[in-house]
Amino acid sequence: IPYIPYDVAMDGTNSVYAMGSAGSSPSLTMYVQKYTTAGALSWTYTLTQFATGLAYAHSDMTVDHSGNSYIPSAYEYTNANGVQYAMISLTPGGTLRYFYNTYNNSNIFETWNIAYS
Repeated sequence: IPYIPYDVAMDGTNSVYAMGSAGSSPSLTMYVQKYTTAGALSWTYTLTQFATGLAYAHSDMTVDHSGNSYIPSAYEYTNANGVQYAMISLTPGGTLRYFYNTYNNSNIFETWNIAYS
């Protein structure tokens, strides 16, 4: 299944990160990949916390100078609340740092765009 990137970012060591999806609706899988400065794939993290099969599941991504990545997007909630929104952060090594549910956030739509400087 080909990966379709939605956003790319670079960390302080010039490693490149790509965020996007693989598959097609209704079976989209969100992912983040890290590439070395030589272009070799370092790791792929599948965003299992996020919604699969949602046409609007793709989002934005940013990476800080240390290589921590931040991705806001939709995810599926298992109770009557349905689709929720969250912020996820990954370490430079591709492991989960945190998952923050923004359901109670009054500025819920702010999670669709993110920047780091």
